[in-house]
Amino acid sequence: MLSSSFLASGRLDAEYYQPKFDYLFSKLNKFKTKTIKQIATLSKSIEPGSDTYIEKGIPFIRVADLSKFGLSQPTIYLDRFKFKDVIRPQKDTILLSKDGSVGIAYKVEGPIDVITSGAIVHLNVTDKEVLPDYLTLVINSVVIKLQAERDAGGSIIQHWKPSEIEKVNYSDTTNAGTNQIVKIATKKFCSSQRK
Repeated sequence: MLSSSFLASGRLDAEYYQPKFDYLFSKLNKFKTKTIKQIATLSKSIEPGSDTYIEKGIPFIRVADLSKFGLSQPTIYLDRFKFKDVIRPQKDTILLSKDGSVGIAYKVEGPIDVITSGAIVHLNVTDKEVLPDYLTLVINSVVIKLQAERDAGGSIIQHWKPSEIEKVNYSDTTNAGTNQIVKIATKKFCSSQRK
C-alpha cells in the first residue's frame, strides 16, 4: 500500500500520511467536487530580490502583508517603470499564499496597482457557476487548509506548489446556496471591519 501511495504522491514523510487527511478525503468523496484547475486560472508573480527594493514606488505585497481580511500597507516598494509589465491584481482576483503561511486567500474588490511576491499566486475564476467570493471563503476554510497542510508539509518552510494548488478539491454547490453563504459572510465581514 505504501509503495502505491508513494508512486502516486512522491512523498515519504510521515506528515503526508496522517489519518486526518484520509478522513478528509473520505468525506469529500461523498460530494460532487471540482479542482481549482477546473474552475480558475493560476498565475504567479515575481520574486525580484532585495536589491530591487526602494522606499517609494509601486507597493510590493509579500505574504506578511496578506490576510483573509485584506492587504496591509507594505514597507517595500519597487521601481514602477522597471516592473511595468508584471501582473497586477484585477477585480475578483483571489490572492493566495503558497509559501510560508500557506493557504491565506483574499479576493480583491477592484484593480489595484501593486505587485505581489512570487509567494502569492493570482487565481482568476473562469467557471461562471463559481462565485469568487464563495471560492475565497472555501479556500480559507478548514477543508482547504488541511489539503494545503498535507501538500506543503514535510519541510521546515512550507511551499505549496502551483501544481498541488490546481489539484485542490472543493465541494461544488449550487449557485443559489453560494449566494446565500456569500451574503451572510459579507455582512459579517463588513460589520467586523466597522468595529
